[in-house]
Amino acid sequence: MLRRLLTAILKPSPFKVGLLATLAVLLLCRYGLKTGINENLRKIDILIQDELFKARGPLPLAEGQTRREAVVIDIDEKSLAVYGQWPWPRDLVAKLLAKVDEAKPKAIGLDLVFAEPDRSSPKNVLKRVMLEQLAEATVPEEPPLSEPDDLLESLKKILDQGTDLLAQDLAVQDYDQMLAEVVENSPRIVLGYFFLYDDDGLRDQDVVPYGGGFGFSRTDKSMPGSPFEGRIPYRPVLNIPILDDAAEDRCGCFSTSFDDSGKVRKVPLVWEFEGNPYPLLALQMLRVGLGRVSGTVDIGPNGVSGLRVGKEIQIPTDVIGQFYVNFRGPQKTFEYYSAADVLTDQIAPEVFKDRYVLLGTSAGGLRDLRATPFEDDCPGVEVHANVIDNILVGDFIKEPVWLHGVEQFAIIIIGLLLAVVVAYFRPLTGGLVTLVVLLAIPLVNYILMFPSIRNGYIVSTAYPLLTVFLVFAPVMLLNYFFEGRKKRFIKNAFSTYLSKEVVDQLVNAPDKLSLKGEERELTVLFSDIRSFTSISEKLSAEGLANFLNEYLTPMADLVMATQGCVDKFIGDAVVAFWGAPMADPAHARHAAQSSLRMIAALNEMQPEWEARGLPQIKIGIGLNTGMMRVGNMGSTTRFDYTVMGDNVNLGSRLENLNKTYGTSIIVSVATRQALGEEFYCRVLDKVRVKGKQEPVKIYELICEGEPPAEVRAEVTAFEAAFADYQAQRFAEAQKKLLAVQKESPKLLHKIYLSRIDAFLETPPAKDWDGVYTFTSK
Repeated sequence: MLRRLLTAILKPSPFKVGLLATLAVLLLCRYGLKTGINENLRKIDILIQDELFKARGPLPLAEGQTRREAVVIDIDEKSLAVYGQWPWPRDLVAKLLAKVDEAKPKAIGLDLVFAEPDRSSPKNVLKRVMLEQLAEATVPEEPPLSEPDDLLESLKKILDQGTDLLAQDLAVQDYDQMLAEVVENSPRIVLGYFFLYDDDGLRDQDVVPYGGGFGFSRTDKSMPGSPFEGRIPYRPVLNIPILDDAAEDRCGCFSTSFDDSGKVRKVPLVWEFEGNPYPLLALQMLRVGLGRVSGTVDIGPNGVSGLRVGKEIQIPTDVIGQFYVNFRGPQKTFEYYSAADVLTDQIAPEVFKDRYVLLGTSAGGLRDLRATPFEDDCPGVEVHANVIDNILVGDFIKEPVWLHGVEQFAIIIIGLLLAVVVAYFRPLTGGLVTLVVLLAIPLVNYILMFPSIRNGYIVSTAYPLLTVFLVFAPVMLLNYFFEGRKKRFIKNAFSTYLSKEVVDQLVNAPDKLSLKGEERELTVLFSDIRSFTSISEKLSAEGLANFLNEYLTPMADLVMATQGCVDKFIGDAVVAFWGAPMADPAHARHAAQSSLRMIAALNEMQPEWEARGLPQIKIGIGLNTGMMRVGNMGSTTRFDYTVMGDNVNLGSRLENLNKTYGTSIIVSVATRQALGEEFYCRVLDKVRVKGKQEPVKIYELICEGEPPAEVRAEVTAFEAAFADYQAQRFAEAQKKLLAVQKESPKLLHKIYLSRIDAFLETPPAKDWDGVYTFTSK
């Protein structure tokens, strides 16, 4: 009994295969991170999340908002054209900040750093010249310095008066001092700085940057090490000391990290440097805007659990302090004002009152553009604007640890559902349920990510999608295998039919009833209905017989109308050939015409079938030309007039390849050459089919005569990409295929893009001959 139980358990079945596939995905989800297997799945998740952002589009103002609280003063191309290239003299920056400060904004954040003294400051200009000339200068007694007419005359007179008078005169014209005074006198200005992660040999161990008003709060004192391990910077790049001293704790880091794809999706709200937390510029602006309240970084047993700004604002982060930005939209979602317009009083100061003002640049030459889920050239300053608005509105996108358990539960539910439905229900039902699940997964992700309530959640889409494919494909394939006996029964019922031409010839020449046969150059056709199993299950036995008769009758008539011979019907399949028993020099042309007419006739029958509630079908056709053995073959009492040989088998293989390439008619290179220029074909591939060692070039038969212009353009573009693919110019081929796929999506393009991706990751051998080998029929 135990043996029978084990046999029953181990006996393969579609449902058990579905369960095994679900278990495999579940283990991958749980342990994939430790082995690195899930990296590609993570990339898929990220790409899907980007598409969800684009599907959502720009966010409207939140309830109760009349405007966005963050606004950008832009050092744009217009400003650079008016005031010259960056960096500007610091007295001009001081003037700009003073004008904005008069409007009493909540905070003014600078998405830039002044790491060196202002070289354009008169003090520094004259000092450099003085140092170059003092060694040779003499100081005669002359009257005090009068107003200079030009720079050279001023230098001469200054040198004549001595260093004391020089220092006194220069102190009045120190642009760095002017900017420092504006920063010191305004409690709203937040200076920016950034961190370097690479060792540049310039770290000063005695210099510790400003703390910025934040501290750590550990709820689990036993947590070893730092939650920021692997993300601790090498050194900060700070403002010059005179500006540092003026700002005190009003400084924030404007570095925004990006992931492996080069896009900004998360930003570090806080960095750890020498044991202290240092906040992002946007976070520091919020702290200053709330009255320079204290900030706290909460650290729990798993790492950073969130941040607090004063008592009013709590911000969720991941375990290393990163904040997932709920981007409001593409660039210019926030208000932008040109710095030139602010300096020339063309902007009313009231627009800045009680708002968070960011000073940054959108000019491409200043290289502060960032890629976001919406676009690849968003000004970096707008990332900070998004963070500020996100925190103020409170519509966060969270990634709590417990969501991993929800993802695993979803994998189990999806796997069990599909295993049951696909294994035990009709194929149509299984297909529809699978389609619904495929559509539901990104839809549920969208709802969770952008809910109508406050907080959204990031959940994995890749693992549930992987579950769908790994359960559906093998279960459906096994169902097809187990149900093959039904199709073989139908094939046996139709195998006795012969064409009228064969019957006539046999009546007129009984001596041809020979098993020997003869060698001839013929063209053979194989045709098959796609998804025949699902169609047969939807119809009764009588209904299926009637349906097959309605389909096969016109197909056979079209073969015979072009001087072809219907060899046999194998279930829903049609086997025919041209060139025998009667010689036909144009056998390839007649076979091609019959194939195109079969497709056209099928399309004409579909509306009537649909009106009667009958299924819609698609067929695939394979044509091959070559030497074949033709004659009466079988036993002495039962035989058929048929064809045999390798070229016949190749025709069968070509018919099956239509499923792979998403085509209707595939012809071999021999058939293509026999057709000449009367027919329009597309090169498909160079393949080695199962059972043959020699590769063969295959084509898609498209039409007789000239095709429409758009078809010719698409085919020409694909064949150019195919030429690059064959020559191992995979990057060029990929670029062309992406362009043609965008204009004319096809399964064929996807297949080559998938192959190219594999070859770009693992290039083929240098002697690769461009042949793709099929290991199954």
